[in-house]
Amino acid sequence: MPSRTHRAWFRSAPSALLVMGWAIAAGTMFRPVRADAALSVVIVEHKDPWTNTAGLGELLADLKQPFKNATAALASTRNLDLAGADVFIVGSFCTQNKTLGEALTAAGPKMRDWVNSGGVVIMLTQTDQDVAEEAWVPAPARVTRGDPDFAKAYRVQPHHPLFNTPEAISDRQLQDWHYAAGAGRGWPTSWESFVGFQQVAVLAGDDAGAVTHACILEAGWGKGRALFLSLAPDKAR
Repeated sequence: MPSRTHRAWFRSAPSALLVMGWAIAAGTMFRPVRADAALSVVIVEHKDPWTNTAGLGELLADLKQPFKNATAALASTRNLDLAGADVFIVGSFCTQNKTLGEALTAAGPKMRDWVNSGGVVIMLTQTDQDVAEEAWVPAPARVTRGDPDFAKAYRVQPHHPLFNTPEAISDRQLQDWHYAAGAGRGWPTSWESFVGFQQVAVLAGDDAGAVTHACILEAGWGKGRALFLSLAPDKAR
């Protein structure tokens, strides 16, 4: 778990933009509506004490992707409104905020049903101290995060459409990200990596074959999908 306070910077910010654009494209590929219809995105984000930035809204603005920021409404009402949305993105370390974390836990059944109906959830990295297991994912699927970090991520399924649409993503673009506090300090590409993953697709991890720790997982049920990342492309500010 990160323990130092700073403003984050990326050694590989263009890769972060590309990866986030890739994740947004997931909503276009899996949503059960016309491909040419505008994509409706809802987000929650949190200015965490380790990177001192929220970042997700800014990143989507850089990508020219319109979105609705539901952070304040979720914190005040504890009700997650996804009516009319195609994609719901949970920004990195949102669960570190006690109010948001409790509200997201309570919204688990709603997110599960919403995915079943065709929605796409994109969960960026969270700390295992706050949420070790994504208990809202229906069994037998299981997604568990832990403390291990690693710098070099590899595509396990390089021909998966998510690594090829709308632009190709190489292994190199998933490697050697550096969220830094200063010279010689910081964290590598995958923070709070996935240490348990059953009945889900491993899209990227610490090895292209025998994965010990994963960094991009995909789960699907009903008509929708959920993507889980131990990457923090939103902390590029």
